[in-house]
Amino acid sequence: MEFADDRGRLAFPNQHTEWTPAPAEWETIKQRSRGKTAKVTVLGFQHDAPTHILSHGQVCISTSEDEVGAPLFYRGVNLPFAEAVKDPSRIRWRFGAVSSTNPPPVVLEHLPVCGNCHSFSRDGKVLGMDVDYANNKGSYVITRVAKEMVLASSEIMTWDDYKREDGQQTLGLLQPDSVLYIIPAEGGEARRLKCNTSRMNSWHSWSPNSRWLVFSSKANSSYTQLFLTHIDEQGESSVPVVLAHFTAPDRAANIPKFVNAPADAIGKINEQFLNDYSHVRAAFFSELSGDVDYAISEYQKALALNPNSMHAHQRLGYLFYNVKHKPEEGLAHTTEALRFDPLNGFAHYDLGMAMRGEGKLDLAAEHFAAAVRLTPTSTLYHS
Repeated sequence: MEFADDRGRLAFPNQHTEWTPAPAEWETIKQRSRGKTAKVTVLGFQHDAPTHILSHGQVCISTSEDEVGAPLFYRGVNLPFAEAVKDPSRIRWRFGAVSSTNPPPVVLEHLPVCGNCHSFSRDGKVLGMDVDYANNKGSYVITRVAKEMVLASSEIMTWDDYKREDGQQTLGLLQPDSVLYIIPAEGGEARRLKCNTSRMNSWHSWSPNSRWLVFSSKANSSYTQLFLTHIDEQGESSVPVVLAHFTAPDRAANIPKFVNAPADAIGKINEQFLNDYSHVRAAFFSELSGDVDYAISEYQKALALNPNSMHAHQRLGYLFYNVKHKPEEGLAHTTEALRFDPLNGFAHYDLGMAMRGEGKLDLAAEHFAAAVRLTPTSTLYHS
């Protein structure tokens, strides 16, 4: 490695195809290349014949004089994505400095409903996060940033509170061919940034000092990693570098956000907004994906919060009786569902099927008739 100063070259023997400098070495490299170009030459040779060069390559690097100056908050999604959809409680949110040599600490996990897009106020004092709450995909929690944070139901709003004009459309963001452009604030022609990788460039965030841009890309794998690029005064971007320690082998990293706050501003985020219907929703989607055991556990969590949850009783009655072949447990839940809601047509249908299976045809007919009367548009039982 050659530098612009007159202090000589540095050499680092390595036996692997990847190399990471030791912390002291890295500090020296950064100091000697700050604001200057350093030439890195890679030579390949056999250990017993070091003078016989088998391969070689060169690249120039430099260290920016602009510090990043802000930590990142981002989401690590367990793979494959189908598993994350089925069980969102395994998704983690991390918060930490780009300069750290260790993965940022986990500050939020075990959220059994989907928590998606998030953003911070310009001063880094307020967090907003899209969450599934009370059967509403448009719910948004807004809370103050602190060492110990709580996502409480009292801090949740819903976009249903704001009426869209008829015909107004909403737009998607994530596309495999998405690229990043920059345009002057005063207007002008949009220009494609040089930092774009070959495959998907999205979920971007500016550092508070406007000198750094972080974004997600699938350049190296089928799942997103975080990349960092420097933006100079002319709006030109540098070659992006992957934030390798921000991505675990079994996770995709996405939705990165710079936060105008110290790297230890957030220690832990706790959820206190979930209700029984949140677990019912999670259970229902698990049923759709075929994970009956997880669905049952979520319905049982719903009952632990609300023993009178008609929806949980109805689905547990069906699953225990028809899937787990535990008729006593199934009938007990179906009976409870009808006790709490005698007008539940689906519970009547479930009980009718159970009575038919036991040869009690008159009772079965009564419940089937009630099911048709209470839910006439359902195609479940008209055949």
